[in-house]
Amino acid sequence: MKRATFLLAMFAGSVWAAGGSKKQAPTPPPPPPRSHWDVKGVVLGSPYDAFTQQVQGELECNAVTTGSDFDIGVDKHCHVKGERKCNTIGNQQFCHDTEKIDTFAGVEAYITYGLHDGVVWTINLSGIRPPAFDIVESTMETKYGKPVLSRTDIQNKMGAHFEQAIALWNGLDHIVYEKYTERLDYPSKLTFYSADAWAKRESLVDSKRAAAKQDM
Repeated sequence: MKRATFLLAMFAGSVWAAGGSKKQAPTPPPPPPRSHWDVKGVVLGSPYDAFTQQVQGELECNAVTTGSDFDIGVDKHCHVKGERKCNTIGNQQFCHDTEKIDTFAGVEAYITYGLHDGVVWTINLSGIRPPAFDIVESTMETKYGKPVLSRTDIQNKMGAHFEQAIALWNGLDHIVYEKYTERLDYPSKLTFYSADAWAKRESLVDSKRAAAKQDM
């Protein structure tokens, strides 16, 4: 009888221990490493030697001395050369290399690479018309994920209404896609910023805001 009581007590204790102890939650898998975004193989943050291997075609680069890109640290603009065109004036022939017309998300665009100290700092896609915004933005989602998307109503001088849209992707790098810029008939603005370029841009915006607050 004593032995049966002892075994029953042992069994009860085992059940209590099994039921009373909390199961250890499985360790969640580590988040996937964040990587720099690229545009058609050209990776933000790449040094110049890697950049020249990533880009498809012969580059033409020019120094940047003014403008918004210069303000955030871009010191050189590069683009891929397109067709060489020549004009004859009198007995002289003048030739120049055009900028390559590329494509992005299925639409035509000009791609300009902004460099800072030999590093790919920004990638700007120009020439995309505003009506293409929705199809380009949705296509971008398949590669860069869903953006923070805002839509607002704007008017022109004649009182006509248009839908402004701005898409913002935030990751290791940043992307800003603005449907309409300062004029409704201008192309959209689509810019990829490296993490360092974005930090410089935000610092500049904060400085302008602080200066505006004091100008009252």
